This record gives sequence, C-alpha cells and structure tokens, in this order.
Amino acid sequence: MPDLITIDIYKQAKAIQSEKDDDRLEFIITGVNQLVSTYCGSPFEETDFNRSFNNFYPSTIFLLPYSPILEITSVSERFEITEEFTELIVDEDYVLDKDIDALHRVGGTWPTGLSVINVQGSYGYSSVPSDLMLALVDLVTYYFKEENKVSMSMQGATISNNASSTKSGSIDFPDHIKRVLDLYRQV
Repeated sequence: MPDLITIDIYKQAKAIQSEKDDDRLEFIITGVNQLVSTYCGSPFEETDFNRSFNNFYPSTIFLLPYSPILEITSVSERFEITEEFTELIVDEDYVLDKDIDALHRVGGTWPTGLSVINVQGSYGYSSVPSDLMLALVDLVTYYFKEENKVSMSMQGATISNNASSTKSGSIDFPDHIKRVLDLYRQV
C-alpha cells in the first residue's frame, strides 16, 4: 500500500516547521493511510488486472468493477465456459467508456454465463487526487487535535467538539471528509 499522505506533505500543507510532534504525526499518518485505503476499498495506485467475469444480463454495456480505468489492453469473450476465449478488436467490437468505466459492445450484446468475458488492463491513480489529499490533511488534523473526542478537560477548562456527523450518535468521519472519501469508495 502506498502512502497517500506523508509527514512532509502534511507539514507543508499546514506550514509546520517544528519536528517536536513528528513521532505522533507519523503514527497518525500511518493509521490514516490504512484507514482511508480500507474504507475506500482501493489501493490508490496503478494496478494491473487480468480477470474473467460472469455476465448474467444480456446487454450492450458491461460495467467494470474497477475505477478509474487507465487502460484496457485486451478484451475477449466466449459463449460457453468450455470454449476458448476469442479476442475482440477495439473500436470494431468494443469501445471503452472511461467516464463510467464500462465496455460498450459494438453491433451486438455481451455473451451471458459464467466466465464469459475476459478483460486485461490497469486501473488506479498515478498520483493522489487533490480533493482526496485535502480530505487526508483534514483527517490527520482531526486525529492530531483529538477532535474525535466529544469533550476534553484540561487545567479547569473544557473543550467541547461538535459531533463528527450530523447523524445522531454517529461515530463516522466528519461530514466534509466523508463526502470526499465516498467519491473514491469502491463498493
């Protein structure tokens, strides 16, 4: 798993020059990297795939379960699981729609059955998108400043933080962070 955010990126974003909190920040950043990767279900790095798919609904469109698709190197189909795959020709047999990460079948429908479509290619990000980076910076700050605690007392003063979500009793991410993370969540 690549680091989505590093201590150098965080300190640059927050204009921090001191090294006094570096150990604590490293601990929090490691956790945030894992937390966001797990929540979103994405490796957030360029990843190759070669997979055969089941297709049970006759259609001219086949939605790929990966996002964002960077490149498709090969698409093959077969009509029975006992047959060999036949490689299709891009633009003649199928077209990739990167807007919705789908393959459109030209002049027909995709075959139906078990393991009838085989796709090779790559998906992911070459760098962390800027809106996601902003959410990561906010999430590190959220844990660093212990804003996840509803209230804290120190030296006779009490600090009360707003709940992390507008949902009553929620222990979710803060709303503004969750909105961004949900854009990258692979379900």
